[in-house]
Amino acid sequence: MNGDHEHGGFVIPLDYVDPAGRAVDHQLLGDFVGAAVAGCPSCRDALLTFVAEDPPTAARLVELACIATREALGGLPATMTEEAAGGPVGLEFRRLAGVGVAGGNDAMFDACGRLDSEQRRAAADTAAGILIAQLRSDLTR
Repeated sequence: MNGDHEHGGFVIPLDYVDPAGRAVDHQLLGDFVGAAVAGCPSCRDALLTFVAEDPPTAARLVELACIATREALGGLPATMTEEAAGGPVGLEFRRLAGVGVAGGNDAMFDACGRLDSEQRRAAADTAAGILIAQLRSDLTR
C-alpha cells in the first residue's frame, strides 16, 4: 500500500450495498482488512482515513464487526451496544451498534452518515479491532 510493499486483501462480496443503495467500497474495505490482518500499522492507518471518509464503507465495517461478534458469542453484549455500559469498546462504535440493534441496518447506516469523519474513524477503528481479532482467531483454529 505504501509503495514499497503490498498486503493481500480480503474478498468482500461485490454485490453488497447498504440498505439505502449507497455503494460500499469493497476494494478499500478489503485492502484495509488485509493490511490490518497483516499487522501493518502504516497501511492500516492510511487506509482507515479513507474508510472514515466513506460513510457506507465505515458502516459496513461496523456491521461486519457486529456479525463476527454475534457469531462468536451468540449475540452482542451490552458493552458493545449501550452507551452507559462502559467498557473497552469505543463510544462511537457502541452508539452505531446500539442503533443497529434497536433499529436495524438502515438506521445504523443512516446514523453513520450523520457522524463526522473523526467520529466515523473512531467507530471504524474499534470495529477493525473487533473484526481483526475474530479473523485472527478463526485463522488459528
